[in-house]
Amino acid sequence: MPSITVYFLVEENIHRAAKLLLYLNSRLARNLIKLWAWTARGGYYRHHAYHMGHLPIPNLAGIWRFIDGMHLQGNSDLNELARRIASEYKDHLERELIEALGISEEDYRRLVEHGEWLNEYVAEAITPEGGVGETEE
Repeated sequence: MPSITVYFLVEENIHRAAKLLLYLNSRLARNLIKLWAWTARGGYYRHHAYHMGHLPIPNLAGIWRFIDGMHLQGNSDLNELARRIASEYKDHLERELIEALGISEEDYRRLVEHGEWLNEYVAEAITPEGGVGETEE
């Protein structure tokens, strides 16, 4: 049997769950974690509680008010909601992250570029059929 690690979060408040999903899928959070996490086979990352605990949690007042104002229900598709917010409000979310964390736009850009560079060979492993292929490390 293969060794499989599964991580999940349980958040019963749908508004807090949407905020957490949006933040953890932000370019900033993903790339900070790439800098700290252990690399697993295929260039994927192991997100241990220790690394996740160091992730700064900013107060993104504008985006949070926007999410709180939505009429979400327990059956809402949070993944679709996070994708829509991330695509429609990407620039606003990034500006709020930069401001909330007190970093410069240049530092933000460098951090994101470095994190994307660290994981670029995983993108090459995606097959034309949409599946994941094998890559050599």
